[in-house]
Amino acid sequence: MLSTEWMVEQAQKYDRRARETSGRMSMEWRKAAFHSRKNARELEDDE
Repeated sequence: MLSTEWMVEQAQKYDRRARETSGRMSMEWRKAAFHSRKNARELEDDE
């Protein structure tokens, strides 16, 4: 089972990559970060 802490760490990595890249790839990293945080919130709600 994935931990919420891990998901939040992943989201932070994705945010960093989004800042380092530009254009379309940056948007993809932002989307990945958003979904990681959303999944972490949903996991916390389930507990």
